[in-house]
Amino acid sequence: MNFRKWLNERTLYHGTVIDNEPTIRKYGLHGGWHEPENTWVGDAYGGDYEAAGVDRTEDDDVIFMTDKEQLDKSLGAMVFHIGKKLNKDYHDVTDTDIRNHGLLVIMKDMDLEPYDPDSDLYYAPPMGAETGDYFSPSEQGDLFLRGPAMLRYLKRHGAWPRDWGER
Repeated sequence: MNFRKWLNERTLYHGTVIDNEPTIRKYGLHGGWHEPENTWVGDAYGGDYEAAGVDRTEDDDVIFMTDKEQLDKSLGAMVFHIGKKLNKDYHDVTDTDIRNHGLLVIMKDMDLEPYDPDSDLYYAPPMGAETGDYFSPSEQGDLFLRGPAMLRYLKRHGAWPRDWGER
């Protein structure tokens, strides 16, 4: 293995709901499988793009991932998906809901670079990309954490307990 490549490999995380685990295990994570209004990015940024007259494109069909330094972003995505599943507002999702319905997908040895808006990109970033985000059209999960094991992992990396939402 090339040492430089080894230095760039990292573990990345994606938050979702346990209902998606069988599909992710079988097919992997894929961007564009959901309508824009049913996605984290569509919900958070769709109105901004609509107001600006910008259309969603296939380039926006990505999955977002994060690293350990921003692991709370995957928890935020997880809460969004749990809220959609349980028909709850984002801030009404409880810690018990997260334990019972949350899924943390872990991808090891990833060779992706975090998004940097100041870099000389040769393409437009997908809708909703923020500094430090990782994104890709599709990826395979290596580990799947849920329930108390997931909460222990989040706690070990400083993303739990959360300081927002219902307890």
